[in-house]
Amino acid sequence: MSLTHPRMSTIITIAVVFLLVGTFTSVTVQGGFQVLFAIPLAFYFWRAVGRDFQLPASSWWMLAFAAVALISVLANWSDIPRPTKNLGKVKYFIYASLGIFPIGVWLKRVSDNTKSRLVILFALVVFGLGLYCAYQVVITGRWKARPLTETMRYSYGSAMVLVVWLSLFFQKDKFKSWLSTPWSILGIAGLVMSVLFVQARGAQGALLLSVPVILFYWNRKAGYAALLLGFLGMGYLTYNYFFKERLASNIKILKTSQNRSDQTRRSQWLAAIKAIEERPILGWGHGNFHTQVERIKNQYDLPRKEYKNNHSHNVLLEVAAGTGIIGMILFLIAFCTWVWECWRAGGVIRAVMMPFFVAVAFEAQFEVILDANNATWIGFMYAVSLAAQKRYQLVFA
Repeated sequence: MSLTHPRMSTIITIAVVFLLVGTFTSVTVQGGFQVLFAIPLAFYFWRAVGRDFQLPASSWWMLAFAAVALISVLANWSDIPRPTKNLGKVKYFIYASLGIFPIGVWLKRVSDNTKSRLVILFALVVFGLGLYCAYQVVITGRWKARPLTETMRYSYGSAMVLVVWLSLFFQKDKFKSWLSTPWSILGIAGLVMSVLFVQARGAQGALLLSVPVILFYWNRKAGYAALLLGFLGMGYLTYNYFFKERLASNIKILKTSQNRSDQTRRSQWLAAIKAIEERPILGWGHGNFHTQVERIKNQYDLPRKEYKNNHSHNVLLEVAAGTGIIGMILFLIAFCTWVWECWRAGGVIRAVMMPFFVAVAFEAQFEVILDANNATWIGFMYAVSLAAQKRYQLVFA
């Protein structure tokens, strides 16, 4: 029996529930989104074949990167402990690019009432998690909170979602049929507490740079004022980081360049550069850099040898180490093309996505945000931002 659109839309809605509940609580719960979303993804891709449709240019570049990522794993099969797992990581890019089809149909068919309920659910989840982080620091005296998922994944993801929610909130007149002001304030407050008390500097810096852009699209004068304050704030933090003595402070963003975590980050960058030099064409296999860290640090006598079996703390270095220069170029083109497509769309898509891109670009310098939690979320944002544009919607949607 042929599946109908309403059934597909219902499956997508349930999948989105798993995404909202699981992103900051459990990778396993979030996995429910990937399992369920595969059904409408395959269904609408099958319906799209042979019909009058077009994928945006960024999707073709993303699929090209996915192909190179697959080839990189096959080329390095014997050097990867669990190559099938690395092959599975390519799905995030396929879900994002082909997800435009089902998300486009869903956005047209999902009711405002359902959207409103999803907002309420997400607000309750992130506010509860924000309170949990605040409790650890304010009540128990922990110097920084430990969330339910890995600390960096949680904080960097929280900042990205916070930027999107703030952008929607300042453009709320365009979403007033389903974006509740009280529930939005609750959700935003929860995310602010998470970013504040987990104390990831990359997440906090992303907010410092993104908020002026959010305000600019709401009110230009407010945006310019916030931009000035943001530059002054970043200027102070930069001066403090490079030129001041080590500060005895529990506020992580005020740490200087001598802090241990940054020494570790720099050692990971050096190791990634060596990995790229060793295999510059196709790299060591998508997602496989971490297996080479210990060997590279010992072989080239790099600092922080005790910190091993981890990613490069930089998205482009991680991509290049895994898929080579070819993969890195395709990845960069895909991202820049996505930015251009959202800029060209104008209106609310530009107002929401430009701050998001600022946050993503900044965070990508210090953390690999293509982990399970955030790669799924970024892919969902990709599909939504492009599916909302009429030129990329299926003719039968």
